[in-house]
Amino acid sequence: MPNDPPPQLVWNTDNIRDVAESVGISALNPEAIRSLAQEVEYRVGQVTTEAMRFMQMGKRTVLGTQDIAQALKVLDVEPLYGYESTRPLRFGEASLGPGQPLFYIEDEEVDFEKLINAPLPKVPRDISMTCKLAFLSCSDITDMQQRTGLASKESSHQYRRTLRLQRREQQN
Repeated sequence: MPNDPPPQLVWNTDNIRDVAESVGISALNPEAIRSLAQEVEYRVGQVTTEAMRFMQMGKRTVLGTQDIAQALKVLDVEPLYGYESTRPLRFGEASLGPGQPLFYIEDEEVDFEKLINAPLPKVPRDISMTCKLAFLSCSDITDMQQRTGLASKESSHQYRRTLRLQRREQQN
């Protein structure tokens, strides 16, 4: 209907204009900006809805970055690179003026003295060749059992012997 006012957008058209100027498009029609804002609003809602489905299927109550990444994959959009967190983000709020909040991610404070004086982790033992060989012999035994269909007394005796050897080497 021609006399109806245009729908109110949640996505700010100034953001669209700023992004267009940052990529070198200076003169953009206000109608084009408005339609781009509607498209961005729709796509963000689509990704959010899909991410919420992944969160609910995972029986979680906090929407994580992995949910957004999965939603982008499902929607055939290039995934975001460079941010993955297992902890939920904590946002802080600063005010630029009346009615202009600025949200930021709060950084975790690190005590360098504590970090420097902490004991170093233990060096892991080298992997010995005998453990690898014992594993290979165990897998060969199971392959042989699968081929014949029956576990012979010889192969089960050999299997138990290799397990004992592995335990001894782990204890040493």
